[in-house]
Amino acid sequence: MNMRKMEPGDCLSVCDLERCIFPDAWSEASVESTIRQPGGIAFVLEETEEGPARILGYFLGMQILDEAEIHRIAVAEEERGRGLGQKLMDHFLALCREQGASAQTLEVRAGNLPAIRLYEKNGFVTEGRRKNYYRDPSEDALIMWRREESC
Repeated sequence: MNMRKMEPGDCLSVCDLERCIFPDAWSEASVESTIRQPGGIAFVLEETEEGPARILGYFLGMQILDEAEIHRIAVAEEERGRGLGQKLMDHFLALCREQGASAQTLEVRAGNLPAIRLYEKNGFVTEGRRKNYYRDPSEDALIMWRREESC
């Protein structure tokens, strides 16, 4: 496996995964915008052992000053249960330390228990709720934060 910075050529594969994973999938333009904008955090985890490299998971986020926000952290459905989400999270948190982002935040569907468990395992705590934030299906969003002084 290889963790590397996301490149514009990865957008189509990332968006194919987006459509399989999220009901509100991002467009190629949205993914590419994250790659190109200052403060954008975008990387992929790829399988490199058999044939051409295949993206197993990816991360999209943003850093502004000393705060970083997770926009997407995703693992292909058939690859789940192998600790790949944790590998993506570890890489993100290492980048935060390197780049001085002492606080991290995210929004997550209140019913996405596997994701919530991953975030809690990594020091995130729920600090707020947005009622009916998500559509298809309608669901609350939990707002979670991780602050270096609390970890």
